[in-house]
Amino acid sequence: MQDLADPWQCCVQNVYDRLSRGRVLAPGHIDAAIAFLRLDEFDAAELRLLGAREAGWNIDTKYLLKETPDA
Repeated sequence: MQDLADPWQCCVQNVYDRLSRGRVLAPGHIDAAIAFLRLDEFDAAELRLLGAREAGWNIDTKYLLKETPDA
């Protein structure tokens, strides 16, 4: 958790406060975490989608992903 302080450009206490209080993460914080973790485009998209859903966006994945019965 303390490793996110540098990419988020804040102190360790601010990272702890943001994550422990259940606050919604800003898109900039999510993008900084994606860059720090060096996620590929698929994991990055999944993390952004989860962040948007936690922020209250009503996102229905059936409109985003093609359903395949073999998957």
